Amino acid sequence: MVHYTVVVNETKRQHITDICLTAGYRPTTLCTPAALMEEMQMKEQLEPQTDPILEECYRMKAEFSAQFNSLEELYDYLKAKEKERRAQGKIYIDPPSPPAEQSE
Repeated sequence: MVHYTVVVNETKRQHITDICLTAGYRPTTLCTPAALMEEMQMKEQLEPQTDPILEECYRMKAEFSAQFNSLEELYDYLKAKEKERRAQGKIYIDPPSPPAEQSE
């Protein structure tokens, strides 16, 4: 077993890269765990990870905040939309009751 400090030595790393290229393989980047963590942290600072679902939620939250002055207004709006869509034949499934309220 080769210890990672031997493999990440700059001279050895270049030698391994040359061997990989000569054999027709794309070389792997070798580094210490500390260097890897540092690189990941720098990348996160430059390019923060975005989650498309969260981005959509944030966008909707901003739109709702601009349109409604309170949670009660938003609730009333959503209930009216639900009533309208039920009248159009849309089916809504009620969420299950919390465990304490379920009958045995």
